[in-house]
Amino acid sequence: MALKRVLVSRPSQLPLVMRALHKSLHGATVSALRRTARFGHTAVVRTMAKTDPKPEASYTYRNAWQVVHTKNGAILGNSAISSYFVEVGRKPGRMPPYSDPKRGILHWVQIKRFRFKAGQIVQKKKKKSGKKKSKAQQKVSATKTKAQGTGPKPKKVKKPGAAKGKQLQAQKRFAYLVARKIALKGTPGRYVLMRTMPAIKKRLGREIKKSLKTVKPRGR
Repeated sequence: MALKRVLVSRPSQLPLVMRALHKSLHGATVSALRRTARFGHTAVVRTMAKTDPKPEASYTYRNAWQVVHTKNGAILGNSAISSYFVEVGRKPGRMPPYSDPKRGILHWVQIKRFRFKAGQIVQKKKKKSGKKKSKAQQKVSATKTKAQGTGPKPKKVKKPGAAKGKQLQAQKRFAYLVARKIALKGTPGRYVLMRTMPAIKKRLGREIKKSLKTVKPRGR
């Protein structure tokens, strides 16, 4: 506990000095709380980077951390809708939204850029093995095909609209399966803020001590 010595020339000055001291202490404490909240904003981002798996598919959750100043200090919080479930997890039972374009599982699937083929996630294609024909060999084969009057048949080009439609349907099916699995088993909590609180609490003590040292009560 910090102790302050009040010096007054007359006893009648004591009430005025005490009121001024209370006002100064309140302002110093508010400043300490606001500095701690700004530190907490940086600290939670660091905790997110150390979390495995990381609790974000995009920068929505990261950018939703905010520090709001109040009359008596500041509030550190996350305004994202999914922040509650990121922090404490989700119990089995109700299925989360999966087709919502902004906050559903489908949005997460699209951000991850999963691609599907016949209901399965497509793996990276392997590079074709074999030697490429030289330019001279390509010219010889081209002259042969012209002389014979035959050549490779042109491939049919699929309409981009149909391909996108099929991809969207596959994404929706996969999002539904993920949502159903969450409903059956739930999700574990990441506890980003809770794991950061010890560092925030420690920083708050340091900031308050630092602010109280600047308060100097004086009488007239």
